[in-house]
Amino acid sequence: MGKSLNLLARKIGVRIRDLRTKRELTQEKLGELSGLDHKHIQRLESPRTVNPRIDTIESIVKAFQMSLEDFFSDSIFTEQKINLSTKKTQLSRFKSSPIPRKKIDEDEYSYAIYEQDYVTRGHILIFLKREIKDYFEALPEEKQSLWYMIEKVKKFLDKEYKPDGYNIGFNLGEAAGQVGDTFYFEIIPRYKGDVRNPEGGIRGVIPARQKI
Repeated sequence: MGKSLNLLARKIGVRIRDLRTKRELTQEKLGELSGLDHKHIQRLESPRTVNPRIDTIESIVKAFQMSLEDFFSDSIFTEQKINLSTKKTQLSRFKSSPIPRKKIDEDEYSYAIYEQDYVTRGHILIFLKREIKDYFEALPEEKQSLWYMIEKVKKFLDKEYKPDGYNIGFNLGEAAGQVGDTFYFEIIPRYKGDVRNPEGGIRGVIPARQKI
């Protein structure tokens, strides 16, 4: 029974988040419209949410200008499982890795870890705590967290490794080299002499177009 309630709570959270993002509402704005604290909205959308009270759901549904029946009519409540990828993602590989990787930094939405199969010394990955496949699926607060985390990691690397430059970015789509179904940022410190000719930087992904 407890597992069923937890699953229902997660589905409710996913439904709230999807409706909110489709309406281009921040958690703060939804809180204002529903009369709830935005941190309460944040908790409801979290994967670790607890079963919400019915009056809380009613307040949110009213803010969306819809009925409870419409809210619960979504296919997410009729499917046996939440729409989670069955493929082994980059994040799940990290979680199941026999070699523990200490988090370098984290906040409410994201965290940074060393890449085990590193390109250069200090190569770091930044994950969202909520698994998504595409950067453009990230919520505004998650995007803000990612860019803030990049700045913190850069300061950390400047102090610990003193690189001469950086390549910072992500792969989006199979054609661009994305592997697996989990989005993450890569921060790759660069050092003088680590390649013969660094001219063009990330343009080098298409060798014939490397030079500017």
